Amino acid sequence: MSKLSATLLQRVDWVAATIAFDTLHQQTAESAQLRRRANALSLAALFTPDARAAMQSLARAIEAEPLNPLHLYRLALAQMRFGQWQAALETLDLLIENLPKNLVLPQYLRGLCYLKTDLEKRANNIAQEIEIAAPGHAAAKFLAADAGVRQRFKSVAKSFSQLPKNAQHEGLWADLMLKTLLLHPEEGAQFLEKFLTEQKHLPAGSHAVQLLRHAIAWQKSTDDEFVELLQKTPPGSKTEEVALLCFYNGALRKSAGAGPGRVLVHINRLYETLPERQSVRRLLIAATTRTIAREAGQSNFVKALSLNELCLRLEPFNPIHHQNRATIFTLMREREAYHEAWENLDRLEYRLLLFGLTDERMLRSVARRHRMFAQQARLTVRRSDGSPTVHQGIFKEDQIMRQGEQVWQLDVNKSILDEDPEQLRQWIWHRQAELVFSHLALGPAPGRFLLGFPDENQSKKKLGALLRMTDALAVLAGDEGERLRDTVRAFWQARFAETPPDYAPPLEAPDKDILFLQESYLDTIGDLCMLCQSWTPNPRQEQAMRELLAFLQALTPFLDIELLFRQQRDQVPVGWLWLRHSIMERFDLKKQPGQFYFKQQQQLTHELSASLLVNFSWEKFNEDRSPGGIVRAIQLLDEARTLAPAKPEVEYFAAMCFYHGHFFNDANAAIRRFYKIVKDKESNLVKRIEEIQEAIRKADPAQNRPFLRASDSEHTPGDAPEQVPVFFAPDLQTEESLRQDIGEMPSNLKTTKNWPIKCSWPLVGRRPSKSPNRP
Repeated sequence: MSKLSATLLQRVDWVAATIAFDTLHQQTAESAQLRRRANALSLAALFTPDARAAMQSLARAIEAEPLNPLHLYRLALAQMRFGQWQAALETLDLLIENLPKNLVLPQYLRGLCYLKTDLEKRANNIAQEIEIAAPGHAAAKFLAADAGVRQRFKSVAKSFSQLPKNAQHEGLWADLMLKTLLLHPEEGAQFLEKFLTEQKHLPAGSHAVQLLRHAIAWQKSTDDEFVELLQKTPPGSKTEEVALLCFYNGALRKSAGAGPGRVLVHINRLYETLPERQSVRRLLIAATTRTIAREAGQSNFVKALSLNELCLRLEPFNPIHHQNRATIFTLMREREAYHEAWENLDRLEYRLLLFGLTDERMLRSVARRHRMFAQQARLTVRRSDGSPTVHQGIFKEDQIMRQGEQVWQLDVNKSILDEDPEQLRQWIWHRQAELVFSHLALGPAPGRFLLGFPDENQSKKKLGALLRMTDALAVLAGDEGERLRDTVRAFWQARFAETPPDYAPPLEAPDKDILFLQESYLDTIGDLCMLCQSWTPNPRQEQAMRELLAFLQALTPFLDIELLFRQQRDQVPVGWLWLRHSIMERFDLKKQPGQFYFKQQQQLTHELSASLLVNFSWEKFNEDRSPGGIVRAIQLLDEARTLAPAKPEVEYFAAMCFYHGHFFNDANAAIRRFYKIVKDKESNLVKRIEEIQEAIRKADPAQNRPFLRASDSEHTPGDAPEQVPVFFAPDLQTEESLRQDIGEMPSNLKTTKNWPIKCSWPLVGRRPSKSPNRP
């Protein structure tokens, strides 16, 4: 593409052009017209300022012509244009795989991607391969020289002597010489002056030569001289950008040995002289932020805070400065200050989202911060120096001996859950907020933000789950969160209503963003499985338990059973293994299931919820064995029975509670239900039931009275304890046996046959990030 054609293409109104081609497409279905429309869509992406719109335009072009490699080329170029280097590498790999091997353009673009990701050696190797395959390839020679300039200065003169010497490559020469000057200010300036004096590569009056001479002047000028030079450059132009980079390089040279603050003096003086130049303000902000990071790293927190306040005054609506402020207060251990700072950051970002700043980068940034807090509440980071770790998360890691080797074991941190239930609530709500923003970042198409759109019924359940999870926004950010919650709900409902389901199965190979979100759901459901199976909640933590059960119910439609069983056992997190075992045991399977419908997902969720309710009722019973306490425990067991009617642990604990409350007839009814549903006649539960039966036979029948439920009276059982008979004293031997049962069964996990009491599988997966605790 020539300079003239590129300039003309930039002037085209591509939005109007694509609308015109869509209109023609509706009027005619000729193949030539379809090709023109696809070509216009992919070409428009190279000149569209918005990344999401560009990718959508390219997706439409590829859908129209899936076998045309030109659209993949333009997709890679668009991804490189918006800095999506890894995605561009994947697209180029696909091109190289499907195109003839003698085409070097995809390889050259791969080399540029590696160069932009600071992998100079890989870029140099690719340039060498291109020169072997296509001798005389000029762009590959400049690529190799560029990689050499970034690595060391000594080989610059030698590599430059091998480059083509003609005016056709004027732009490549100017780019390479400017990089030499900026990367090596001292040697580069001398080399560039000598090059311009003795050079025979470029015409004397060319634009490249003039730009290089200006760059030397910009770097050597004083502050006042640079102001005069900068006023001659158009605001917002590439020339202005290069000039400021050269000025910053010169300021670094002038301030050598005087500390980083001296550089800010030069840039601040320039900003005071030219406050209307937005690029000068951005340079001041960037240099100040870099100094803040350096000062905070050296524990100079007061100085870092004062510099950050300067950034806040210049850009009060930039979330980065609010995040830096919260981070500094966190490092200072100023508890009240950092709580307020993080909360202010939440409110600011939610307000920006309400104002329409909803690009993918912003949404993923908010999701990452919520993930940071959720991971901090989940598990304390293991110390790298091997010193003992103070466990502050809802899970903990212990080192145990297994087959003569020390391995890490993941377990529920009951002490923290009892002492600080807010840790659990922090994990629940921040995890939900992370998932909500991750779904929003996938775009407006229901097939993406619902992680597949197979049929209307299942898609409605996924949509309902997402709408329930948006409550986390209101919990975490108050009024702003409530407004954003309502906005997000209306947006998703509208998009769902206007998009009919295609009744197609999910994609076999979803992209990395969808796959990461699916794995996040399995991580979360696996953690919830561990909590439901092995956590015995404190009797005074019913609110946290209810929030956990609601969270589990919301996640149910997103359980991907195929992904859960896809990986090998030693390659998955511990929570996945607990979840696999729960599924195999709940449905009595001998091999992994092929499909898992919503009804089965709900049955699994009900089974896990019932397990937690049983554990909680047992703790309620242990704390309060008064008539009102027993009635409350029975109510929880009734709730668990509704969720999982075939769970024998429910009937065992119900019989135990009825026995202690002298409701012998109800206890016998629970025992009969137990024998109808129990499968393993040799389990410990059967032996304990037999002990309860023996205790009932020895009890005085005159003490028996009917159990009065809440529906049988105008008073609730907790408000009318006089309606429930008092305890009696059974024989000491039976009472002692039951007390041992209470001590030995803190969780119904121990009643399950062949279930590991403590999981000792290897830990694999992401480690949580350090972050402050939040209410």
